[in-house]
Amino acid sequence: MTSREQPTTQEAVRRVADGQRVKDVALDLGIHPSTIYLALKRHGLPVDKTAPHRVLNPQTNRHIPKNTEHPTTTEAVARVKRGERVKNVAKELGIHPSTIYLALKRHNLPVGKNAPHRVLNPQTNRHIPNTTERPATTEAVTRVNRGERVVTVAKELGLHPSTIYTAIKRREEVTDTPTPPGKKGEGNHRCSDTPAPTTTTTQSRCTTTEVPDSSCCSNDSVSSRTADHVVADFSLVPDTRVKTGRGVRLSSTDRLVIAQGIKEGLSTRQIGTKLGRHHSVIAREINRGSTTYLDPDTQEIKQLVYNPQTAHYHAQQQARRPKERKLDRPGRLRDVVVEYLLRYFSPKRVEQRLLLDYPDDKSMHISHEAIYQSLYVQGRGSLREIIEEELRQRGMNTNKVLIRGGKTRRPRSKIAGLRNRRGWVVGAEITTRPPEADDRRVPGHWEGDLVIGAGGQSALLTLVERSSRFTLLKHLPDDHASSTVVGALQEMIASMPGKFSTITWDQGSEMASARKVIDPAECGIYFCDPHSPWQRPTNENTNGEIRRRFYPKGTDFREVTPEHVAWVQDELNDTPRLVLGAMTPYEKMNEVLTVATTQ
Repeated sequence: MTSREQPTTQEAVRRVADGQRVKDVALDLGIHPSTIYLALKRHGLPVDKTAPHRVLNPQTNRHIPKNTEHPTTTEAVARVKRGERVKNVAKELGIHPSTIYLALKRHNLPVGKNAPHRVLNPQTNRHIPNTTERPATTEAVTRVNRGERVVTVAKELGLHPSTIYTAIKRREEVTDTPTPPGKKGEGNHRCSDTPAPTTTTTQSRCTTTEVPDSSCCSNDSVSSRTADHVVADFSLVPDTRVKTGRGVRLSSTDRLVIAQGIKEGLSTRQIGTKLGRHHSVIAREINRGSTTYLDPDTQEIKQLVYNPQTAHYHAQQQARRPKERKLDRPGRLRDVVVEYLLRYFSPKRVEQRLLLDYPDDKSMHISHEAIYQSLYVQGRGSLREIIEEELRQRGMNTNKVLIRGGKTRRPRSKIAGLRNRRGWVVGAEITTRPPEADDRRVPGHWEGDLVIGAGGQSALLTLVERSSRFTLLKHLPDDHASSTVVGALQEMIASMPGKFSTITWDQGSEMASARKVIDPAECGIYFCDPHSPWQRPTNENTNGEIRRRFYPKGTDFREVTPEHVAWVQDELNDTPRLVLGAMTPYEKMNEVLTVATTQ
């Protein structure tokens, strides 16, 4: 037993060596199982194939589950064998369906193609839905077909609306709620049933009855005002949409279907049913994508017309990231805003004054929040530098631009006052880093950070080389003060002389003295913008891998030995990386060094 090991850990190792399961011992002693596994590795005790408490199947290399089965699981298997559905049995017995499926596999009972409760389609390899329908669902479909609203029927019968929609689709009947007469595009409509296609692909041809794909939306086949000549077959709407954010964005094909539905006088609910989308999505899309146009004959502004081509273009522009801020680019708006700010107008006053001076020119409108963001968020635009330079030329105080008041915004910029500034960042911003550091083709540029241990008492210093993904780790069991971190960095740089050109870090105080101690000629130190981890992507990904594979959150690095940290470093550098073409960081680093020595 090591002298640094806790008595509880020592007791856990002894009990596991006697044959007890790690999970049971950890639960009994109140420690994490990973602590026991790490201790077993340190003592050289068996942990997988030779461990007495876990048995591996030599063919599948997976642990053989315990033979003991809970009585409830046994009852569930028996009921499924009699033909009951797994979902119903699991709900009645209060267990998870996966528990029953695992038990069926253990009993060598059919779970797929030959199972009585589930049937597979041999062509699609998907389960065929159960054709038996609950009486309540049948009644709901009947009532909806008579014209009642789906939401009302679902609420009265205690069903989810999606259950009714699924039943309607299963019957290949498309029905919808009748709406009061007199509204454009609404009424008691029912579309004819169209059999679903047997293939999942959608051909692109605007002149046929098929729905064109996104590539067809960009040509001149769609009218600039209306899509009158576009004929859409709703049965061929593809189910492949772009997954972004919290949901699925509308595709160009979906927008063509919406335009055709408007032409046919369908309501938003009917169009939504055909696309498999909520009617509110369709309504918002029509409002966003509708435009007015000027009649060339009468010079009158005509009503709103939905144009799928224009709507798709604007949707793509809105989805682009990152967006350029209005004040980042030179122009009349920025000149006017700067002039107002130099007159000590508050951002809110600037916003209101622009609305008054330019009521019809939307290019001259900007919110006060956008002005605050351009002033206070470091690394975004050059508005603060422009104002500072103007103040210097006028001989004014550069520390007072805005009228003091409101919430304190952090991180503070230079024009918001010098109090509590991070002085070690000034002059070493990431924007001043050499251009070759942005290109991963040039080796020698590193990213660094700390992995903090439990209670913030200990840490692990990580450095990752950008081009080869080669990782260096330093054990900091006592503290992570600036002197400790900088001293560790000096040792790591000295261990690989000539291999460090720059190190990019966040703005943490642990690097406050780095530029004073480390010679810039030996290695330049640069700092990211506040709250911008994407500016150190390689290091962030490596730290996440360390958390997932070796040291989960809450690990106390005071209980971790330097030998184990060295082993983790070797494991990381010996792991193949997809971005390196399945090469390991060791191999990539050797390749880079070989090329450098031959040139």
